[in-house]
Amino acid sequence: MHLLNTGLDKARFVSILVAGKISSQEGDMSYLFESFPDSKPIIIKELQREISPIMDIKAFFRILKILIHEDPDIVHTHTAKAGTSARLAVLLYNALFGRNVQMVHTFHGHVFEGYFSRTISLMFIWIERILALFTDVIIAISKSQKSDLSTKFRIAAANKIRIVPLGFNLRPFLECNSLKGRFRASTGLMRDTILIAIVGRLVPVKRHLRFLEAAKYFVEYNPGTTARFVIVGDGELKKDLRFQTKEMGLSKYVRFCGWRRDLPEVYC
Repeated sequence: MHLLNTGLDKARFVSILVAGKISSQEGDMSYLFESFPDSKPIIIKELQREISPIMDIKAFFRILKILIHEDPDIVHTHTAKAGTSARLAVLLYNALFGRNVQMVHTFHGHVFEGYFSRTISLMFIWIERILALFTDVIIAISKSQKSDLSTKFRIAAANKIRIVPLGFNLRPFLECNSLKGRFRASTGLMRDTILIAIVGRLVPVKRHLRFLEAAKYFVEYNPGTTARFVIVGDGELKKDLRFQTKEMGLSKYVRFCGWRRDLPEVYC
């Protein structure tokens, strides 16, 4: 969203970024706005990842207040929870003020499987199906995701879904040879150490336990190995994963590095 917000043609678009409050287990990327002070987001502290009826209702009315103040032509939403709150607020705003604010929603991923029980997942599917009826355009980031949304989960008709690949700037990763060895040095590892890493939030859907199982398998079949396994990221499973690492006898081989801003160094 930061790249989209700063990259739009200023002569044609006035873009206002609204975001929620991150939890203590999420990585803070607000540093991206240090070079663009005019594009700093409006933070709604009541809008959080965790489900809380009171906070969610407060967030809804905060969003509605922003809509009334800014009177936008287009509202572009991201993530399941913020996308639900904002689109419902737009529906109410349009009804109260006779407006026709266009709604665009981007699915970066979805929570329809792998996150919750079958019953809760089905509830989220039906919520998105209903919201999709009032959403003007739905953006998927790949052909496979569009297929999921239109065919597998039947969220919306295929003609309402547009494919827009993620617009990441990959140049720092493609031109990172000069950074080679920095991350390894920061962890105190020798240059000839085999380094195996996983990068991501420490949540069930990322399957970090499978990563640890693979590490244990590797160590058992390669006794005396100097290989080390690095977990970059943080999240709700950090304590459990540290416990599992100890229980599996992998404390010597696994390192938890937390959130890192220098991802080109890590991948290099």
